Amino acid sequence: MELKPKSNTVESVAIQDLWNERDVELHLNSDVTFLIGENGTRKTTTINLLVAALTADLPTLDRIPFTKISIKLSSAADRTKPVIEIAKKHRKQMPFAEVSYRIRDTTSGPATDYSLDEFYDQFDIHKPGYRRRRRVYRQPDGTLIHRQAIERKSNEKSIYQHLRELTSVSWLSVHRSPVGTDPGGDSQKSAVDTKVDELSDRMIRYFSQLEKSASDLVNSFQKEIFFNLLADRNIPLTTADNSDDTIKQEKSSLSDIFEQFNLHHDQYSAKLEKHFSNYGKAAEKLQNDEPLKTLDIAAVILTSRIHSLVQEWTKMKARENKIHEPRTLFLNLINSFYKRKKLTISDQNEPVIETAKQKNIPLSYLSSGEKQIFIILGEALLQENRPSIYVADEPELSLHVAWQEKLVDSITSMNPNVQLFIATHSPDIVGRHSDKLIDMGQYFGDDESV
Repeated sequence: MELKPKSNTVESVAIQDLWNERDVELHLNSDVTFLIGENGTRKTTTINLLVAALTADLPTLDRIPFTKISIKLSSAADRTKPVIEIAKKHRKQMPFAEVSYRIRDTTSGPATDYSLDEFYDQFDIHKPGYRRRRRVYRQPDGTLIHRQAIERKSNEKSIYQHLRELTSVSWLSVHRSPVGTDPGGDSQKSAVDTKVDELSDRMIRYFSQLEKSASDLVNSFQKEIFFNLLADRNIPLTTADNSDDTIKQEKSSLSDIFEQFNLHHDQYSAKLEKHFSNYGKAAEKLQNDEPLKTLDIAAVILTSRIHSLVQEWTKMKARENKIHEPRTLFLNLINSFYKRKKLTISDQNEPVIETAKQKNIPLSYLSSGEKQIFIILGEALLQENRPSIYVADEPELSLHVAWQEKLVDSITSMNPNVQLFIATHSPDIVGRHSDKLIDMGQYFGDDESV
């Protein structure tokens, strides 16, 4: 069963003995917070550690020096304030530390304790060079075991499941080796291209899901067509609004319906015109209290049914547009950045680039900045408007100043429920949010004690 994270944001993060140098305490805004500071002030380290703490990334937690992390969460939906605490203890004659979690779903509620080492001590997760939590591990006897099987060894709920129930985290750092990457990956493909391919695959699945939902609506409408044929409804033998505008609108809607079911204009246009011509004559007779012939009665009854059908069609199209709204918004946002080309979605729900000469080119042909925008907005799209914590490390890299200026607003337009936590050197990224800065120089600035 798919987990539905609660709408928790990070309220504060307290790190003891970061790099064995400083205690760091950060208070985050519920919408956007910028981490600024000169090079070497541990911005990237800090956000790496936050992501690792929220995702139980043991190798990163083991690699970065600290003794304790305390993360306070907050929910706009209720007053619960979950707390996540991570403690790290070094063990004598052991190459790695012991990492343990204590999670409270409410500030004063009972605590649930987890030790990551209980899951992984017997596996190769601590071997040198290993930098990510694998799906499959090698046991001491050489056989492989899936991570889920390891987690089932615990009688309690998995630490990963517990964390996912509390938060949903997206991590963006395409120009660095991201948290969780395997150093043994494809050296011929850049991290950016790998991320573009990954997002493209996820978009295909997501857009296919939207297409399936829209298709279900059309199938329901088809049933409505047949129900509309049954004589179980009160059909008045009168004319409703038969103005030229109304007739024109209903003709247009019927044309859309025919096109939806793959009928070409020349297959139905003559019959459509003939029907409304008959209806016009019948409506005139009704207004003049003239007797109606069988064809007149049929035209009035059918037009009344058509009117009912068009109303259902209009409702269905509104729901269909709502389903496709994320895709439409994504395309509008990303194409506001692109020049002389645009992103489109193929019939196979694959994102493709269309040039000014209407030629399709692969995403790999985009510039580095265009790929960066695709990744940033694509990740926001795939959050599906869910409350999410979006962490980004220097997203301004490869972006023109004009693009930097509208980046944050574009992300929050794509997902209004996102909490952004961004490490940046760019005042253009910050823009009008200059009151939402945390300067890491206060912890790791140039002073003699550092």
